Amino acid sequence: MFFLATVALLIWLGIVTHLHIAFWISIAIAFTGWVWEYLRLKQSDLPTAAYGGMFRENVWIGFILLAGMIIGNF
Repeated sequence: MFFLATVALLIWLGIVTHLHIAFWISIAIAFTGWVWEYLRLKQSDLPTAAYGGMFRENVWIGFILLAGMIIGNF
């Protein structure tokens, strides 16, 4: 599970660098989004167009994590 490893490393990063609540909220949002995507990918009848949508969702998740890291420093 790549998503779990990513979340674990991001949690480690937040602890080591003493990031604040905005970072932890962004981790929770990202984890929720990744679980949702994982559950959708397990569907056998997933239309091809859904993959592009999931890619765009991952872009937004990345922006949310970046914002959480930046704001979490203050």
